[in-house]
Amino acid sequence: METPSSPLALPPRLVACWAAQLRSCQSFVRSQYFYTGRVLLGAAPWPDKLGRVGRRQYSDALALAYDCTDAGCRLQHAALASLAGVGLPDDWLAIWLRFDERRRHALLAGYLAGARATLQ
Repeated sequence: METPSSPLALPPRLVACWAAQLRSCQSFVRSQYFYTGRVLLGAAPWPDKLGRVGRRQYSDALALAYDCTDAGCRLQHAALASLAGVGLPDDWLAIWLRFDERRRHALLAGYLAGARATLQ
């Protein structure tokens, strides 16, 4: 008997999710090292330097959380969608998929709202 979704369908998606998160982490670390070094070696007074570095670290951390959350939510949505025909009633699965999509949008909107609040 053949199952609708093979057990090997998820690992490539999982690897793609990890790769996206790793790229986000690399970008975060690179940004932190180079920006922090450039600011701290500048001629501005120390309180100004530390304020700029702190704001940049916070915004980069929000960007990292946004990118990793998006990749993880897409993977979870794909995993839920792969359960079609496996034993869950289709209307339950549709409800969970809609809930998962709304949750993803709410999380990402929250990160954007936090980022906009720091810009003001």
